[in-house]
Amino acid sequence: MNDPEDQPEESQSTNDFADDLDIKPQTVHKRYCSTGSYFGIRPLFKLPNGHLRWPKNPLAILKKTGVKARRKKASAPIDDASWPEA
Repeated sequence: MNDPEDQPEESQSTNDFADDLDIKPQTVHKRYCSTGSYFGIRPLFKLPNGHLRWPKNPLAILKKTGVKARRKKASAPIDDASWPEA
């Protein structure tokens, strides 16, 4: 079942799921480990290697449940003057 051709087309990896929500995969893992879901969205199934498969289009699912997705904060540009002199 690890072959992408064997996986249902309505599922996606944790990385793709997180990309759709514009968050880090680590955020999905942490929330899943704490609550068993990501704001009510549960993985569809777990592969034999332990990887989770999530439903596609999570924004539509969250919108139906009334949960607002948060966006990643843009990192501040690095100011060359803030680096210590070598």
